[in-house]
Amino acid sequence: MKSCFLKRNGSAALRVFFQGWGFDEAAAAELKDAASSDVLVCFDYSDWYNALESILAQYQEHYLAAWSLGVYAAAKCWRNELPRPASALAINGTLRPIDAAFGIAPAIFEGTIHHWPNEAARKKFAARLTGNDRSIAIPCRRSWESQLGELEFLKDEILASAEPENCYTAAVIGGNDRIFPAGNQSAFWRERKIECREMAIPHAFFGKLPWGEVFPQ
Repeated sequence: MKSCFLKRNGSAALRVFFQGWGFDEAAAAELKDAASSDVLVCFDYSDWYNALESILAQYQEHYLAAWSLGVYAAAKCWRNELPRPASALAINGTLRPIDAAFGIAPAIFEGTIHHWPNEAARKKFAARLTGNDRSIAIPCRRSWESQLGELEFLKDEILASAEPENCYTAAVIGGNDRIFPAGNQSAFWRERKIECREMAIPHAFFGKLPWGEVFPQ
């Protein structure tokens, strides 16, 4: 796993954002000016090696938000020995990401891997991410080969491992999500008695969900 600070000015609080699959810190750049605290972005889950324990130890308060497959990744990385976040928000994702009832149907997940080398397929996926809303910007500097390697790693980890322990206190569900079906998200979080809020947003929420709602100020 990779991580980088968007802002680091010696604050007592740290806001940690786990990016979705295939992205990097660029898509979360607006968080730098939206949060008063230090801000860390985690991404590229091609392995689970990370320095979260040493980073979190430098702060008195921790706030977590995660998007898409980052919801699963954050729960895998935020282990029991780490300090519990003051709040943790899951956005358009679950802890059972390859699951016909609680996540993405296995055949669709496998199909994304199979077709990813094709440029037309990648463009079609991007359109599904944004719900064909051209006002949603999702910049990324990563190659498709890097994205494919990450997705293959995540698939193997998800299928080989038990569901990670829940660390979330609330969830936002995109009613227009064409990646993680809204009904599957709702079923997952309500079964675990997690507060849910459904919003009329596509899977990619950038510009549609204010960062002030993602992280408490």
